[in-house]
Amino acid sequence: MKESVPEELLKRLKKARDIVRKEKGFIRIVSHYDADGICAAGVLCHALLRKDKKFQTKLTSNLKDDYIDYLKEEEFPVTIFCDMGSGQFSNLKDLQGQVIILDHHKPIEDSEDPLQINTHFFGLDGTSEICASSLAFMFSLVLDDTNWDLSALALAGCIGDKQHINGLYGYNAYMVDEAVERGIVDFTDTLNLNGSTVKKALVEGLDPFICGMSGREAKVAEFLNKLNLDPDAKVQELDDDQRRTLASAVIVKLLAQGVRPERAEAFITKRFWLPQWNLHADDLSNYVNACGRMKRMGLGLALCLGDERALSEAIALRKAYKDELRAGLLFLESEGAHEMDNIQFLYTENPSLAGANAGLGMMYILNQEKPTFSLSVTQRDTKVSSRGTNYLISKGLDLASACRTAAEKVGGKGGGHPIASGATIPLGKEEAFLALLDDIVGKQIKGS
Repeated sequence: MKESVPEELLKRLKKARDIVRKEKGFIRIVSHYDADGICAAGVLCHALLRKDKKFQTKLTSNLKDDYIDYLKEEEFPVTIFCDMGSGQFSNLKDLQGQVIILDHHKPIEDSEDPLQINTHFFGLDGTSEICASSLAFMFSLVLDDTNWDLSALALAGCIGDKQHINGLYGYNAYMVDEAVERGIVDFTDTLNLNGSTVKKALVEGLDPFICGMSGREAKVAEFLNKLNLDPDAKVQELDDDQRRTLASAVIVKLLAQGVRPERAEAFITKRFWLPQWNLHADDLSNYVNACGRMKRMGLGLALCLGDERALSEAIALRKAYKDELRAGLLFLESEGAHEMDNIQFLYTENPSLAGANAGLGMMYILNQEKPTFSLSVTQRDTKVSSRGTNYLISKGLDLASACRTAAEKVGGKGGGHPIASGATIPLGKEEAFLALLDDIVGKQIKGS
């Protein structure tokens, strides 16, 4: 592993390892509630269980001040923050015991107290090369190099963080290549379709979302009949010619609706099989993500820990989550988003759907020249999720910086990745926040 991990990063991981090895009391894990965060927590739980360590795991949507105050009241000799923490590290100094941060989001500044292990400090891009799950997996190998089987769970987290799109890079690629060599992961080149039949996959699928067709059985059946493809054929039974025919037709449709070429071409993809789990990695990722988004985070963690009873519940939750999300995308297809000079925004009633609405809307439905912001107004505050594209990043977009700066100016907090970020702002500050964002993003993209 040494050749794949920067030396200074390895030194910090070993510091964290030594802290964990010496600890005889309870270790607290605090992680994010999305697929990457829950899978990362799952990796850490497995690794600690194998060392006979006692631990408690908490999953949360963010580290707001009141939640940090709650954590301060608890006595734990060691707390590991995963998939979060670098944006709040100054507030974590007052926690009892030692604090370790495993994060891949864009940091504010470095620190060794708390012990920050953030990929960006060591030349690894946390947006495309390594996620929270693959960083947790890296730590698990430093803890014990027999933990290679946990790479399967880390891969599910990587897919949940969308770091597999258009190919794996950096540490993610190393991890999966090695996992394939060890028989932990297998893969096939296939189409990005999920469903018992081709028709079901296209009707119920959200990624890709094909305008005028997704969610509409009659339109999908008509589309497939024109291609001389049996709507009731199983996806895996399509021969090479049929796959090529379907891929070409879908990609043409996506390009016609304004989808970026690199995103449209991702319809032809690799699909990873996890023999140990008897699941595809994307299915495991989707089940865990649905558990988090539907506020059943504990169920998602139970699934990561191998609880077979959790799987059937997670499958049902995934269906409910997809149904809600599809309804939102169909509405967005019909109504569009509100556009400003440099950004576009929409309101999402359910905060758990905000990121997916913004992300899928950005990729498949909305204006490709402007990043998308989804706002969810709650009784206490307004939560914001934002998404961009690699194309906009190449033009200078940095959503982490934009969200952090605009949120702080209206009394809130923000941060994340250049391509995907979030914020929490006070009620009533939405218009001021959006105006600030519009100005900041305009300067980023136009370079003025």
